[in-house]
Amino acid sequence: MRKLFFGALIFIVVILIAAIAIPFLIPNSVYKSAIEDQLTQELGRDVQIDGEISVSPFPILKAKTERVTIAN
Repeated sequence: MRKLFFGALIFIVVILIAAIAIPFLIPNSVYKSAIEDQLTQELGRDVQIDGEISVSPFPILKAKTERVTIAN
């Protein structure tokens, strides 16, 4: 029973570390193009992001950027 508990605990810790590390290993350009495409589709206008994008997985998944242009 003790081995099962420690095995589950180690599994949970590894999953949490992976969830924290993965957003920092993926290049920001991947997020940038995906966000631009989704916003262009949702708004029906061309969207261009000129600023850098920062992604934070905790406490909630969020992306922050500056210098966003939405075509009129």
